[in-house]
Amino acid sequence: MVCSNCGANIPEGSTVCANCGAAVTAASAQPVYSQPAQTSGTVSPAKVLTWGILGLAFSELGILGIIFSAIGLKHANRFSLEQGSLFGQAKVGRILAKVGLIVSIVYTALMPFIIIGLIEYIKFFLALFTSYR
Repeated sequence: MVCSNCGANIPEGSTVCANCGAAVTAASAQPVYSQPAQTSGTVSPAKVLTWGILGLAFSELGILGIIFSAIGLKHANRFSLEQGSLFGQAKVGRILAKVGLIVSIVYTALMPFIIIGLIEYIKFFLALFTSYR
C-alpha cells in the first residue's frame, strides 16, 4: 500500500504512515500495482551487436555503412533506455556502430578524390604502357 498523503510505502496492517504520520485507513491507502514485464518491442544485445558489425563491415561503401551504423546506434539507444545501461554485446555493438559511422562518413567525403586519383593512376599507366610500343 502507498500513503495517499505522501506516497510512501506502507506495510500491510499499519494504521499510521511511518513517513508522515497520517492515519491510514483502507479508503485512504492506495494499492501498489506492479508494472507488467515488457515482452514485446525489447531489443536484444545480439541485435545491437549484429547491426554494429554490419555498419563497420559496410563502412567502406559509404552510404550503406552510414545507414547500417545508424540503425545499430538506434538499437543501442533503445536497449540502453530499456535496460538502464549498456553492457556486454550491446556495448560492443554500439562501439562498432560508432566506428562504422565515422569510417563511412570519411569514406563518403573522400570518395570523389579516391575516384579521381584512381582515374589519374590508370591514365598514367596507360600512357606509360602505350609509350613503350
